[in-house]
Parts: sequence; structure tokens; C-alpha cells
Amino acid sequence: MRILLVDDNPDAVRVIESFLKALDHVVFSYTDAREALLWLKDVRPEIVVADLEMPGMNGYEFIRRLHAYLSFAAVPVICITGTEATDEEIYAAGFSAILRKPVTLADMLEVIDTVVAKGANESQAKARPPESKASLQDDASPTAAPLSGETLRSQQGPTAAPDALSS
Repeated sequence: MRILLVDDNPDAVRVIESFLKALDHVVFSYTDAREALLWLKDVRPEIVVADLEMPGMNGYEFIRRLHAYLSFAAVPVICITGTEATDEEIYAAGFSAILRKPVTLADMLEVIDTVVAKGANESQAKARPPESKASLQDDASPTAAPLSGETLRSQQGPTAAPDALSS
């Protein structure tokens, strides 16, 4: 499975990346959420694992921007956090699952299996013809504007984490 990993802590990235690779996933790691968005069209993740508190662009803003693109609207995002954020806040932002730091290999395996199973169940339940979705353009910059030719979904929900949260 193609997994996009976004965490500002290089040590955390190395550990989580090793877990994911041990589970035979192809991992694309970034320590900057803005950079990760720039590479979406090349990475084409099936699952995203994103830290909640990152400088420049936090996990709330990252998932809002990621899911604003129809091509990535259904990609499940697993929140990985060491913050005091409540499960309700995290799920309301659109995350599919939550991993609380410190994370073990068993935790990672369980959450990925759950997210994949949930996605399979939702796909079977919907069983409808695929919607027409715009494709990504090569000259796009998702941090400044939507990808060229890409349609934005309604941007509802939290756009930023509460100031009281810490990594």
C-alpha cells in the first residue's frame, strides 16, 4: 500500500517509516506538510499518516487541504499525535483513526487494518458508479491554490488546531 507520512519530527518519521516498511508498505515521508501537498500528484497515497501539531501547517489544516481535492477526498488519514486534543476534535476534522504517541508496531498494524477494512466496507455499501473527478495538473501548487483542473469540495469544519494544543 502507498502511504504518505507527514511528521515534523525526523526521529518520529524514521521510527514510523520503519514500522510501515516492516509491514511491506511503500512509504513517502515528509517533515513539512506543505511539501507533502506539493508531491500529492506523484505520491498518490492510499493512506496518509499525519502528525497533528507541526510548524507552518498543522494536521488540521493539512487534512482540510488534502480533502479539498476531489482526487484525495476519500483518502483515509490517520492522525498521529502526542497532544491533548480530544478524539471528538480529531474525528470532526476528518481523520479516520487516531494513534497516540508513543506508537508501537502493533498499534500501527491494528490501525491500518481497521482503516483498510472500514474503507472496504464503505466501498461495498456504496456500490455505485464512480464519480467523474478532475485530474491533477503538473504545474499545480496546492499551498497557494487548488490544483489546476481540480475541483474543491466544500471547506467545512475546523481550519486550525486550538492554540492550547502542543506536540
